[in-house]
Amino acid sequence: WAFVARRRHADVATLHQVPGTQSTDAHRQARRERLTRPPAALRLLDVAHYACASLPCRRTCQGVLNVALNMNVLVCLLGIAVATAEVPEFELRQAGVSGQLLDCGDLYYDDGTAETAIFFGGGQAGSTDHFLGVRFELEDFDLQPGAVALIGFCVSNQLDFSGQGGPWPNEVFVYRDIDGQPDIDHPERQGTMWTGDGTGKFELDFAEPWLIDQPFFWIMVRGDPMHAGEDFNVETDLSSKPTGNSWLTDRGLNWMYQTGQNLMIRANVVDVPQGQPDMPVDPVPVPTLKPMGLALIVLAVLFAGRHRLSA
Repeated sequence: WAFVARRRHADVATLHQVPGTQSTDAHRQARRERLTRPPAALRLLDVAHYACASLPCRRTCQGVLNVALNMNVLVCLLGIAVATAEVPEFELRQAGVSGQLLDCGDLYYDDGTAETAIFFGGGQAGSTDHFLGVRFELEDFDLQPGAVALIGFCVSNQLDFSGQGGPWPNEVFVYRDIDGQPDIDHPERQGTMWTGDGTGKFELDFAEPWLIDQPFFWIMVRGDPMHAGEDFNVETDLSSKPTGNSWLTDRGLNWMYQTGQNLMIRANVVDVPQGQPDMPVDPVPVPTLKPMGLALIVLAVLFAGRHRLSA
């Protein structure tokens, strides 16, 4: 279940469907985890930084932290992290599960069943420093940059929170990857999703496909002022092993934190045939000649010939 690629039909001239594959290569999985997961020491440092940020004397704490790093005494930070760390507040909602597997999406890391939903405590869907999402790696699905185009996304909507105010609107962004982080200042695509009423799924197609021309890309649910006062609501898979591709933050890009679950955000893609890397464009219409138009052209040619002979 970890890496599943299922292609989608598309009525686009230069895009076509090919059989999908499922990656079971243990070496590829190990490589992906090595590339996408920060070392254990760095994950501990993240927690330690959160601990410092939560203390009144945070400047002093961060100074001590820097000294400790230089002295390679990370183990000493563990006690501080456990005692005072304030990790992002991503409270989990629980509700009755529909019992059906999520049946949409082409690239994903979840197992199709939602157990909980992240909502950051409620009412913060307008805060731009709150976001969470999935970092996709094409190699996990035996794909290469330039081989597929992103045409939309799909998210799980299996949990019914209509008694708590659902459904809620959240803004979804597609970002390029820069050194392991989303390029949040330059979204490639954007759309609004609605979840929280347990109808099964929410799926959206973009107005224009986006050619995925790099090994990594992000699909993020991020706070947007247009949704001020609304709740975040992103369903998560807790029953399968975390792949290390799901991230969140409630303090901006510099405080992104790797989650212990797989966010149920999926990418919809279509294949781009080799030798046609450009996205499809509308063909230029070719004018057709009616009989009267053809006759006029013949007369014009004959007149021109007689004119040359008389000259």
